[in-house]
Amino acid sequence: CKDRIEQEMQFTRGVTAVDLEIETGILTVSFKTKKTDIDKLRQAISSIGYNADDVKGNKKAHDKLPSCCRHLEFKEEE
Repeated sequence: CKDRIEQEMQFTRGVTAVDLEIETGILTVSFKTKKTDIDKLRQAISSIGYNADDVKGNKKAHDKLPSCCRHLEFKEEE
């Protein structure tokens, strides 16, 4: 999962470095502020199926992850 997240984020516009600390679940991303911003990075993380601060992971993307990488529970909207 670490490799998957880091690889996906490396292809995000403006990202220069990515490191996921598995033990803490903290993703550190270095980026060029003229190319992207923190909200776009949160959306990029969400689009690959993971939560990013207050931005919930995309359910369809999450469901496509290998079972070892799935960690979110989604509640059906009423």
